[in-house]
Amino acid sequence: LVKEYLDAYPEEDVSLITLAAMAGLSQFHFIRQFKKVFYIAPHSYQIQMRLKKAKTLLMLGVKPVQVAADCGFHDQSHFNRHFKKAMGTSPSKFQKQAVLYKML
Repeated sequence: LVKEYLDAYPEEDVSLITLAAMAGLSQFHFIRQFKKVFYIAPHSYQIQMRLKKAKTLLMLGVKPVQVAADCGFHDQSHFNRHFKKAMGTSPSKFQKQAVLYKML
């Protein structure tokens, strides 16, 4: 249930308390169980889902500053930092490469 929620609403600023309540577990037990099942912490999973949504928006031509807001990042630098760490390139460079790839 929690995974489905995070998949559907990655941009939501949902607390650990809320996620644990959805699962009917204490916060600490929820984190342990989530990691056991998905091999990643809930917050890290949420960041991955935000980045997945961000890649889609960037490929559609949405400006990086708007993508950051639409995907639930606090600001553009927060988005850039996570995106570059995960993708190895900045959002704007990724977007330019995606546009060039579409042209081929």
